Amino acid sequence: MRGTGSDRFVNAVFAVCCVGLAGAGAMRYWPAAPAHVAREHVIQEGSPDPIGGSEGAHAGVRMYVFVSSTCPACDASLPFYKRLSIEADRANASRRVVFAGLEPESAITAYLRRGGIQFARVLSVVRPAGVPGTPTIVAVDGMGRVERSWAGRLSPQQQRDVLAIAHGMLSAADVDTVEALLARVRARLRVSRDVASVTSIEADGIESSERGASTRTSPYEFTLRLPHTLRLRMGPILHILDAGVYSSRLVDGERYGGPMVDRIMKDPETIRAAAHGMQSHLMRLSLAYLAGTPVADQVEDEGVRDFGQVRGRTIVFRNTTEKARVELVVDVGTDQPLAVVTPIRTVGGPANGTDGISVSVLGSYRECGGIRVPFQIDDWAGTSHSRLTLTSVRVDGR
Repeated sequence: MRGTGSDRFVNAVFAVCCVGLAGAGAMRYWPAAPAHVAREHVIQEGSPDPIGGSEGAHAGVRMYVFVSSTCPACDASLPFYKRLSIEADRANASRRVVFAGLEPESAITAYLRRGGIQFARVLSVVRPAGVPGTPTIVAVDGMGRVERSWAGRLSPQQQRDVLAIAHGMLSAADVDTVEALLARVRARLRVSRDVASVTSIEADGIESSERGASTRTSPYEFTLRLPHTLRLRMGPILHILDAGVYSSRLVDGERYGGPMVDRIMKDPETIRAAAHGMQSHLMRLSLAYLAGTPVADQVEDEGVRDFGQVRGRTIVFRNTTEKARVELVVDVGTDQPLAVVTPIRTVGGPANGTDGISVSVLGSYRECGGIRVPFQIDDWAGTSHSRLTLTSVRVDGR
């Protein structure tokens, strides 16, 4: 009996040891619980947009990411936020992912850029309703109601959930119409009057062209009467486009005239190029000052594009009758008009017949006649750089 009891004791000890070893082995291969899991549903589903009042016209499907530059969990989450931003950019829906916080927009932008997020839409808010702190992600549906929310650093599975919901929301979202986008862009230029009320703009200034080591300065002026009349002086030549009919003349025949100038003014190829170019100039100036949509039968949103000198959301305007094309580039986050891009074709000289683009970067906005207009425009065409500096602008309207 003693032997049997001793055997039983030894067997029991051995069984316990086996169970312990099995448990230790299982722990090696059992997936470890994540060290961090964000709280979910921190804002009740169906609640109003937490910052709907700040968004104003920017309604629709969107995802808010609330961050702070002093938040360690935000720092650790930056790689995921960068991925979320890239995914939205690829879907041409980058404006629908909004990084928000209590800090000034400039501080939020600088913080995100340190994390590799270069072209984010940011928003400074005072009291986001129901947001417990940072980091917090809130998904809002097309009716302006909270769909999902997370507070804290996301686990890997939660990151996948957020990306899946973001993909579904962004793909199902109604794409902003060009008219709605242009309305928001025009709103950026309003001061005391509606930009759409402008019927004509007259401006004069100087153009400084840099080609290699040389710089040439010449007078520059234009009169734009909407929708399709443009008088544009570039150097000694005044180009006129009136209801689609092109003509030109020398501003001062006695000063600038001569056999060579006469041949250029009468050359058929030069006239054709100038007539085509004036159609582009009409569209370019209409968009540069957003006084009215240019004559175009195709208007399309091309998403975010990079033109070297400028990057932003791009809307293309095509006048198929005149074979003219102009692109308006606006800031992804603020809808501020940044540049106008036009195709160019070289006529005459060693580069005759070559194609390229001209990037007109708008800058130095000032108030004039109740609206904000660019008083300085930098034109880039290949290696050539020109700067238009206006000295006066007159705005008329109804």
